Amino acid sequence: MPQPIQLLLIEDNRDAAFLIRKLLEEIKPGAFHITHVERLAAGFKHVSAQPVDAILLDLSLPDSTGLETLTRVRAHQPSAPIIVMTSLDDETIALEAVRQGAQDYLIKGRSDGELIARAIRYAIERTRAEETLRVSEERFRSILDNIEDGYYEVDTAGNFTFFNPALVRMLGRPANELMGMNNRVYMTPEAAKAVFQTFNRVFRTGIPEQSFDWEWIRPDGAHRFAEVSVSLLKAVDGSVQGFRGIIRDITERKRVEEALRHSRDLLNQTQRLAKIGGWEWDVVEQTMTWTDETYRIHGFSPGEVAAGSPEHIERSLACYDPDDRPVIKAAFQRCAEEGQPYDMAFPLTTVDGRRIWIQTVAYPVKHNNRIVAVIGNIVDITERKRAEESLRVLSARQESLLGAIPDIVMDSSLD
Repeated sequence: MPQPIQLLLIEDNRDAAFLIRKLLEEIKPGAFHITHVERLAAGFKHVSAQPVDAILLDLSLPDSTGLETLTRVRAHQPSAPIIVMTSLDDETIALEAVRQGAQDYLIKGRSDGELIARAIRYAIERTRAEETLRVSEERFRSILDNIEDGYYEVDTAGNFTFFNPALVRMLGRPANELMGMNNRVYMTPEAAKAVFQTFNRVFRTGIPEQSFDWEWIRPDGAHRFAEVSVSLLKAVDGSVQGFRGIIRDITERKRVEEALRHSRDLLNQTQRLAKIGGWEWDVVEQTMTWTDETYRIHGFSPGEVAAGSPEHIERSLACYDPDDRPVIKAAFQRCAEEGQPYDMAFPLTTVDGRRIWIQTVAYPVKHNNRIVAVIGNIVDITERKRAEESLRVLSARQESLLGAIPDIVMDSSLD
């Protein structure tokens, strides 16, 4: 059985209080438990000892009159739903009371039991809904105040209407200066144009943009970069009020990416000069990665075939002489499965038809005593092989000449 609604009736007119009690009891017996007091002070004493679900409040009491009565009750019980009771000639005051926080008002002598009961239930439901909304808004505000990403709301012209502290820190301007500021103030014309085009597309299509680049200039002249999302900000009636989204500062990531790109370019240039390529086989993911020089040594371009694909493996293996293919395959498998490194040299016919010599070295990478990758390099040793061959030929000639010296000496002695 549902618990009765706990009501505090603050009414100095006993006849009016009796009538309200009688009307509510007739509607649904036992649905309401009414505590009646005649003075505001007595009401405060009661709610301090016993919480109530709603308060029926007469604005004309012996110890308080007018809207001041409502103000005092709201200060004492800020979360309690309050229904104001007034006489017919005080309806203007009652309406003002609703504007100041009362949930509803009832006119004495004009309200039946059904109307009073409905007003009480609606007041309780609205108060609970408002409290739920307040808690939700506080939670939302707490999240916005503590996240590192910026949150923004702008009107349809791009002027700030709301933002969180993180955005203030990102843009490097005081909050009062940012409010109402347009993005054109802190962006280059090119960046502002790109932002306008993105916002305009979202406005026309209604489809949120999950990520686009945003560059801005801080007051100290520093350029910063962000990843930004944007979606429409709508009113209750569905009309577009503006835009909102999240801004994530990626300046440091950009710097790291640029440094990494520079390092990668330097590595590729160094490998190209030294004719040394690198590669990695991820044993777990079964994926192959080649550096640009490894592609060049084999005679085809990065992106020409998918790295690690059957075509990639087939084309690279076809560069080896038929007799050498099972040798290199077996060496690779032993390294990947048994952890046995290798260092071998082979003649190679590149995809574009060049005949070269390569030296390939590989070793296993282990984690928790398990092979997780094979890393290796491939070196174009054609020039070295040519030098070795030239040296071999020269050595053979020298040996041939040295072998003939005794005969020459003997012939000379006969003279």
